[in-house]
Amino acid sequence: MLHRLLKLSSGVALLSGLFAVVFLRGLPRWQTMPLWAEDGNVFLWDTFQFGWKSFFHFYAGYYHLFPRLMILLLSSISLQYLAHLIFLCSLGLFCLVAFEFSRERYANVLPDRITRVFLSFAFCFTPGLSENLGNLGNAHWFLSLYLCLLLIRNRDNALSAFDWLMVILAAFSAGECLLFIPMAFLRGYWVKSDRTVAWGIAAIIGAGVILNLFAKHETIADLPTLQKMVEAYFYSLVTQLWIHPFFGDEIAYRVGDTAPVFWLLVILFAASLWATFRIHTLENRLLFLFVVGASLYPILYGSVRPDGLRFWSTMRRDPGLSIQRQSYLMGVAGLLYVVNLFSNLAEQKPILKPLPIVFMILYVALALPHFGVHTHDPKYRWDDQIAWHREHSTQEILMMVAPFGWEVPVPPGAYQKVTLFDRLCGLRS
Repeated sequence: MLHRLLKLSSGVALLSGLFAVVFLRGLPRWQTMPLWAEDGNVFLWDTFQFGWKSFFHFYAGYYHLFPRLMILLLSSISLQYLAHLIFLCSLGLFCLVAFEFSRERYANVLPDRITRVFLSFAFCFTPGLSENLGNLGNAHWFLSLYLCLLLIRNRDNALSAFDWLMVILAAFSAGECLLFIPMAFLRGYWVKSDRTVAWGIAAIIGAGVILNLFAKHETIADLPTLQKMVEAYFYSLVTQLWIHPFFGDEIAYRVGDTAPVFWLLVILFAASLWATFRIHTLENRLLFLFVVGASLYPILYGSVRPDGLRFWSTMRRDPGLSIQRQSYLMGVAGLLYVVNLFSNLAEQKPILKPLPIVFMILYVALALPHFGVHTHDPKYRWDDQIAWHREHSTQEILMMVAPFGWEVPVPPGAYQKVTLFDRLCGLRS
C-alpha cells in the first residue's frame, strides 16, 4: 500500500513538473489566448452548423476525430473560454506523451529510471512546437507519438483501456500513422505473445487509412527530380536525427552546405542505424523502425500537398528545418534514438553511464533558442471578443482567429449563452 502511494505521488510530482515546463513555454500565448485557425474556422464552425454530425466530415484530405470531439465537448463547457480550455487540453496531451518516456514499461529501451525521467523533461524542450502547441489542429503529432511509444514498450506489458482509446484517436486523427503500420506488423511477427495486440493496432491504423481514402484530396504536388528528392531526404534525415541534436541550428545548416562532409556523415549515420538494428533485441529493432517511419513523413507531406514542391526545394537549404512542424516527428525520433544509443553504450561500459544524461543536458541547451512559442496580437484574444460582442451585438458575428486572415462566423445563440462554467468564472447572463 505504501509502495503504491509513493509511486502515485512520484508520478503526480513528475506530471506537475512536466506541465510547469511546457506551460512556461506557452505562457506568451496564454497571455494573448487566440483561437487557432482550424480550431475555429473549420472544427468550431462545423460544430455550429452540424453538431455531432460534423464527426463525419473530412478536412485537408483526412479524418480528424480527436479535434472534432474535443471542440464539441469544450465549446459546450464554455464558448467564451474555449481558447483557454483548448490550450490546457493540448498541454495535457503533450504532458501525457512526455510522461510516457519515464514509465517502467520502457525499461527494455532505457533501463535506467533516471535517464527516462531526464528524457521526459528533455522532450519538453523539443524544437518545433511554436505552431503545434496549444491547439487541437496539431494535436495529431502527439497522438501519433503516443501510438509509436506503445509499439516499443516492453513485450510483457499489456495495454490498458486508455491505451486502446489513444490508439483509436491516433488512427482516426493522425494521417501519418500509416507510416507505422510496418512497425506494428513486425512487432506482432517478432513477438508471438503480443501478436494479437500488435496486429490489432495495425488493423485499427489500417481502418483509419481506409476511411481517409473516402476524403476529397487536394491536388497532388508536382514532384522534383529524384536526385533532389534524395538529397533533401538525406539532408533532413541526417540533420534532424544526427547533427542537430549534437550541434544545433548553425552547424546543421553549414554541414548541409558542404557536400563531402555531409555525405560522409550520411554514411556514418547509416552505419550507426545498421549497428542499432543488428543488436538482437526487439526494442532496438522497433526503435529502428520508428526512426525510419518518422523519417518518411517529409516524403509523405511533400508528395501529397499542393505546396509540396516548395517544401522539397527549401528542405535542402532551410536553416529553420528543425522548427518546422513537418520535421517534428523526426526530431523526437532523433532524440530517442541518440539517448538509446548512448544508453546501450553505458550498459556495456559502466564508466559511460552519465553519457545519456550529459547528452540530454546539451540537447536542452541547444534547444533553448526555440523554447518560446509564437504569440499573436492581443486583438485576437478570443474571450475578449466574445465578451464585447455579448454586450454590443445581437446578430451573427465574425470572430478573428489566429493567424492573420482566418475568421469564424458565430451565431448569436452561441455567444450569448452563459454556461455553468462561465458562471463559476464570474460571468452573468
